[in-house]
Order: sequence, then C-alpha cells, then structure tokens
Amino acid sequence: MTTLISPAAYARKRGVSREAVSKAINNGRISTVAGHNGRKMIDPEVADIQWAKNTDPAQSARANSPKTIVPPFLRAGDQQGSAYWDAHTRREIAAANREELLEKKLAGELVERVKVEDAAFAIGRMLRDAVLGLPTRLAPELAALPDAFEIETKLRNELRKVLEDITSITADDLAKAMGRTHCDE
Repeated sequence: MTTLISPAAYARKRGVSREAVSKAINNGRISTVAGHNGRKMIDPEVADIQWAKNTDPAQSARANSPKTIVPPFLRAGDQQGSAYWDAHTRREIAAANREELLEKKLAGELVERVKVEDAAFAIGRMLRDAVLGLPTRLAPELAALPDAFEIETKLRNELRKVLEDITSITADDLAKAMGRTHCDE
C-alpha cells in the first residue's frame, strides 16, 4: 500500500508550486483521496501517471521556468524600455565623443572653429588691404614709366611681394590672429 501525501508535499516532490498542484486538482487532471479528518490527500504514484497524461508539457515548462523579476521599463517589446535604453545609449555615446574631442583639443589636434574663421578673416583682410593699397602707392611711379611692359613688370613684382608676405605668415602669426599664445598649444 502506498503512502498518501498532502498536496503541498506532492508539489515539493514534483518540484512545482502548490498553486500548480491545486490547479491540477481543481481541473480534474489529478485525483485526490479523502484522508483522515477529511483532508484531501494524494497517492503520488497515481498522481504521477495522471500528471504525465493530463498535463501539456509546453505549458508545464512555461509555468515552471525560473522566474526573473524584470522592471517594467526593461520588458521585451515594451516601447518605454527600448526608449529608455536608446536614450541611455545615446547619452553614453555623446559623453564618449565629448571626451575624445576634449582629448584631441588638449593634444593640440583640434581648434575652435570660430577662432579659425576669425583668423582666416583677419588674414583675408590683410591681403585685401595690401592689394588695394597698391594702386595708391604705385600710381606716381607707373605714371612716369613710358613702356607698357615696364608697367606690367612693376605691377607683377609688387603683387608678388604682397602675396609672398601673406604666405610667409608663420604659425605664431596665425596663433596670434586666432587669439592664442604659443604656450596655449
């Protein structure tokens, strides 16, 4: 004769929850026997056969899988969760990019765009002023020259000098135009 056990003991024996055993009893998938004091008792050998025959294996696997508590914002398919992680990822990427740019700036590989634009504007203005100042400076000399070839040669030489002066601007001159000193680099 087999020993009758309580539904709770049968749940422990099967490795399932008490609720699963209660549900199986209520749905008629396993039978009970009236024990002493009128309590429902289970014959484990009979119940094992009934459990195997009357329980869907896929449902049993789902019901008895390990439970992991997942916060609502991390649940798969949850729009709020993906938005959170997308924002978190964007923030981390932006922070990493900021650090890389700061590192390059400190190494002297990057300069501020506004300073470069200001320096280019200052150099362009110097070139413009030098070229536009040529007619005023050269007019008396050119008026005295009788030959067109001499005028052309004089103009070409003066323009070349202005352009060579602009191209001879050094890194220090450019740094000054950008508002930096040599020790800032």
